[in-house]
Amino acid sequence: MITLSSDENSKDDDDDPYNACDQSSSDSVRGLNSSLVDGHSSLNVTANSLASPSTSSASHSSRESENQLNDDMCKLQDLFGERLSASQIETLYKVSGGDFAATMDCLLKGPTLQPMIKLLNERFLLCPTIKVRIDPSEAWEDFVAFYKSHRVEVTKQLRIQITGQPVVDVGGVRAQLYTTILDNFSQNRQITLFEGPPRRLRPHCAAESRSSGLFKVLGTMVGHALLQDGIGFPFWSPLCYWYMFDGEEQALEHLTIDDVGDDVAVFLTEVCGIN
Repeated sequence: MITLSSDENSKDDDDDPYNACDQSSSDSVRGLNSSLVDGHSSLNVTANSLASPSTSSASHSSRESENQLNDDMCKLQDLFGERLSASQIETLYKVSGGDFAATMDCLLKGPTLQPMIKLLNERFLLCPTIKVRIDPSEAWEDFVAFYKSHRVEVTKQLRIQITGQPVVDVGGVRAQLYTTILDNFSQNRQITLFEGPPRRLRPHCAAESRSSGLFKVLGTMVGHALLQDGIGFPFWSPLCYWYMFDGEEQALEHLTIDDVGDDVAVFLTEVCGIN
């Protein structure tokens, strides 16, 4: 059974089966994409909320903060404007909480993914928490139930309490839980959502997987895990990634024999000579 509570101390062509399958897979990918886009929107909200001044601040302090923001942004754009847009630089600056040195350090490292995630995780430590109690014998069920509920707030940290275990979660328990649950998803241990070889998974087009609602749950879960602990879902085929964010034409450039069904793969190999 799962129990939630706020942490007060932290403030809380219909006949063609291949076409049908391709369409179903596309619908599944779009469903997951929708969740990832929602997560991206939440990330922007988080960045803005982290950087917002207190409502009790005096008006002159707000003006000083605005002037500091403008000065810092001008310096950062002069240095990195040829590689990044103004909005990208501003987002990193906001995620850092207006920390010019931290933003500079991140930008000087590429910016690459890992420094950006580290910057985000450090700022996310300041967000309020919500306590989630998990029964270890039903961990997958409990965690999925939490993310299916309407009480998920991706701008809050989770603090995990394992029923019957006197473990204080300072991040390690949560990270291990995310890792285990996401691994279970990738291996279809509870329900078949994916097909394909490990680390080149694609959505399974069966009716059960499409109607389960678990693609959305998984997308939300991955986004939340990334915000808190830098844990992603490294099992997804690059083909699906490019399809979600850049469309079919870009995705096809990354197509391999591993990204199609077995029957299609046999046809491509034996008839067309494609390996």
